[in-house]
Amino acid sequence: MNATKNKLYTLIFLTKILFIYNHIFVVPSGTVQEILLEDNNFTSITISWQPVGCLQQNSPITSYKVRYTETSITTRPITTTDTSFVATSLFPGTSYTFEIAAVNKDGVGPYQQFIATTDQHAGILICFKKYL
Repeated sequence: MNATKNKLYTLIFLTKILFIYNHIFVVPSGTVQEILLEDNNFTSITISWQPVGCLQQNSPITSYKVRYTETSITTRPITTTDTSFVATSLFPGTSYTFEIAAVNKDGVGPYQQFIATTDQHAGILICFKKYL
């Protein structure tokens, strides 16, 4: 009787381990790739990117989270299903930190973070990327 009970507990334990193992890396495990910046005018920028690699998606990508901040303004979270985003109402002479993450049915993956800075004299956007 004890051997049967031990086998049952072992089976339950292994089933739980397999369940946990299958759900450890369900959110995207990679970041978006090949981020490109294009200045539209001195107050907006188009950001585009390539999706997370297939092996790092862990299930189909459903959307992307985009956040951007400036030192005196709080984060502006955006959700998009496109692989591009237009940031508007930017100020000359200001550095912005951008973060982009892929989202699948299980949650948000890691953010790719970079900085873009506007030129305060010419009023044009400097397409500068610095990955953090």
